[in-house]
Amino acid sequence: MSLVRVVVFLLALFVSDAAMAACQSEATSVSVRSVIEPVKYVRNVSSKNLTDIHGNPDKQEQRVLGLGGGQIGIDAKLQFSVVTRKGKACLSLQEIKAVFYAYPEVHIASNFRRGGCEYSAVLGHERKHIRTLKKFHREYYPELRKELKKLAKQIKVIGPVAPEDVEKQQKRLGDRVSRAVSSFTDGITPILEERQNKIDTKEEYKRVSDQCKKWERDLDETKNK
Repeated sequence: MSLVRVVVFLLALFVSDAAMAACQSEATSVSVRSVIEPVKYVRNVSSKNLTDIHGNPDKQEQRVLGLGGGQIGIDAKLQFSVVTRKGKACLSLQEIKAVFYAYPEVHIASNFRRGGCEYSAVLGHERKHIRTLKKFHREYYPELRKELKKLAKQIKVIGPVAPEDVEKQQKRLGDRVSRAVSSFTDGITPILEERQNKIDTKEEYKRVSDQCKKWERDLDETKNK
């Protein structure tokens, strides 16, 4: 799952008639920062509830013991400048500042005692998903920067336009950036999901299961009420 947010700022500049003969194009500054948040651990949901929420309805015999991975998200802040002369305005996109986030999260069923064999086995497996998320994030961070720089080169100065049209044009450009960012996340999210799915093989599940001997005891809901 991915999150996208675009915030717009407007910097108004007023110049004399002599200072502006026509709308002048300016290069748009682009900066992208990478942020991987600390891993969030959730340990208060039972295996039964995890299975009810996240389990495969076609494989009801499979219990969900834990979950690992997390979301990716992009916050983009846009700064525009508007220059006015003789009742007309020129609108430029001055800057795109983006933050590419990863929100790693691990769920371990509350059935398992923290530090016990079963708990540690599940944790070891879910950490593979966390490593995959972090590696993916580091890989695609420069790709986001490349995409935004490409987009910035395509966006030209708008105008001259009537001052009352500035807000509409600003929204149009903001929507264009928002669509580009959403398209980027829509394109990479299936790649991340595919990599995560490759971890969850029958062989991996057997490896985790073979590490411990008291799964049935811990998963017995009558003893964990």
